[in-house]
Amino acid sequence: MVVTDRCRARLASVALLPALVLAVAAVACSSSSGSLVTSDSGMEEGSSHDTGATSPEGSAGKEAGPPVQRGPTALAISNADPNGIFWDATTGALYIADNLNDAVLTWTDKGGFKTLVSLPGPSGNDVGGLVQVADGTIVVVEFGFGTSGLVALVYSDLKTGTVPGLDPTRSRLGIALAPDGALYDTYFDKVSGAATGFVGKLDITAGTEVNVISGLMKPVGVAVVGSTLYFSDQDLGEILAAPLSSLASYKTLSTNLSPDLLSVGPDGTIFSGSPAGVVYQIDTTTGTFNTLFTASGTLEPRGTAYDAVNKRLFVAEHDSSHIQNYIEIVPVGG
Repeated sequence: MVVTDRCRARLASVALLPALVLAVAAVACSSSSGSLVTSDSGMEEGSSHDTGATSPEGSAGKEAGPPVQRGPTALAISNADPNGIFWDATTGALYIADNLNDAVLTWTDKGGFKTLVSLPGPSGNDVGGLVQVADGTIVVVEFGFGTSGLVALVYSDLKTGTVPGLDPTRSRLGIALAPDGALYDTYFDKVSGAATGFVGKLDITAGTEVNVISGLMKPVGVAVVGSTLYFSDQDLGEILAAPLSSLASYKTLSTNLSPDLLSVGPDGTIFSGSPAGVVYQIDTTTGTFNTLFTASGTLEPRGTAYDAVNKRLFVAEHDSSHIQNYIEIVPVGG
């Protein structure tokens, strides 16, 4: 069995996983040719390393669905740079904010990568996190570099728009949807070169964005678990927590990190990527964390998204050397 150097690195990074999963992953890695195939949208899709698992429909004795890739698997994306991502359990699709093209992409086990829609805003505006609200609208924050920051909307008919009345000087990075439907986003302003950061409560209908947490430096990720809001400050190297009922009463949950965008994981945990090249899994009860995954070479994990049904984590990997970006799939749990 031949295992490539890249696969060795990935297997080593998940050494704490069960031996059976690692054995299957090693076989999967060895079977890949590393070739690229072209999806229906014309984008290139990385070769998959299938573990042999089937979709829930197939396991229930119904018509078999496409194979489910649990990883460790690296899906190469050409002509795209993934940042924020989220998993839609209803449709079985991963949604990807593409920094390079200011667009939203999708990926499915069956169809691979496809371009969903281009976003409004200036070219090169950069995009951050994205979520989907109850009526199916996808909400995407755009960074804007202090001059053209905005919040983009992608409606169910794939028409696009922007939330009116928002401050374009705010550099937006993260967004989260609370159980009650409220939206929270992170942003910062730069004054004399120093970043001053905030968490805001966003109303996409009224076109309002109210500061609910201040005194931060560079807030990036934000997530809601139950009745608690979690957010990361990359310059402080911290993840912080605040009760939704009293957001100004926030406290530090974890320190000595280099956190990026956040996503909700299993059993009261959250995930965070990191420009340091690792993915953290943080216990929201104790604040303790472990390195779940270490990226190869110059890859920097950004957004993460958890698929609870198939117990896998998706990681958006930006290549700081600008050679090849990836969506990584990492098995989590049994």
